[in-house]
Amino acid sequence: MAAHTRRPTQDGCAQADPWTGLTEALRGLLVLNVQNRAFVDALLTSMPPGALAQHRRELLGLLGGLAARAREAGRLRADFVIEDLVLVLSAGRGLAAGSRERLPAAAHRFADLAIDALREPRRPR
Repeated sequence: MAAHTRRPTQDGCAQADPWTGLTEALRGLLVLNVQNRAFVDALLTSMPPGALAQHRRELLGLLGGLAARAREAGRLRADFVIEDLVLVLSAGRGLAAGSRERLPAAAHRFADLAIDALREPRRPR
């Protein structure tokens, strides 16, 4: 499970442009979330046991660093906190209630909406 959540995060962190990296990581995590809701438990559970707690700290640390870079580049809204990302992932869990064949499209659409909400408001697309 940890490798699945780590991959989109690490791929996002490897991007030269932090906004691109953050949006790709978010898209990847949301798609994984609808495919297997259990995967994101490490990020959403505030008090996970043992190894999950370490995994959560590592992933949130990577995502927080990526978010800081995107904010410094003027692409991410100035009032963003890492809990906003956790909130988006939590909200994304509701997509699993939809029809199975539409889940990937719903995850991508939800990602688009979330990314628009996280974008620095004074910055055009």
